[in-house]
Amino acid sequence: GPMPEYVINIGTRNDRGAARAHHSTSRGRPAMTTTVAHWPPPLVLHDDLDPADAPPHMRCALSGVIMTAPAIVASTGLTYQRDAVEKFVAERGCDPSDARCAVDALELAPNLAVRQLVEAHARARSKDGSLPPQNNDASTSRGGGGGGGGSRA
Repeated sequence: GPMPEYVINIGTRNDRGAARAHHSTSRGRPAMTTTVAHWPPPLVLHDDLDPADAPPHMRCALSGVIMTAPAIVASTGLTYQRDAVEKFVAERGCDPSDARCAVDALELAPNLAVRQLVEAHARARSKDGSLPPQNNDASTSRGGGGGGGGSRA
């Protein structure tokens, strides 16, 4: 017969909020698990795009920037700029909006819907509907999150 499929679920929380890892040999995954996410590269936006012109759901409540790498916190459903929320969670271990809600980095995932909204907003605000060159090279798509774009000439 076929080989069993081993699914490793990382960062499952128990009722006390402590992280624990467990293994599953079934194809189904237990409820409320978080696996390591695939992060798209941060969007590169034009320098003159003003965060004040962006709708509130596109701005990070922690850093105030337009979210080029939006990260959703699984337990609260709230979205922040990835590097800002990763730093906050690493230092404090909780959701920025609710200190009672324990969070670890494995509960962060890319918010692709917000990323698409930010991209559409940036294109609508640009003169020709385009964005600067993006960092879509596979070698740069993994990494510590987006603090804005790369170097610009």
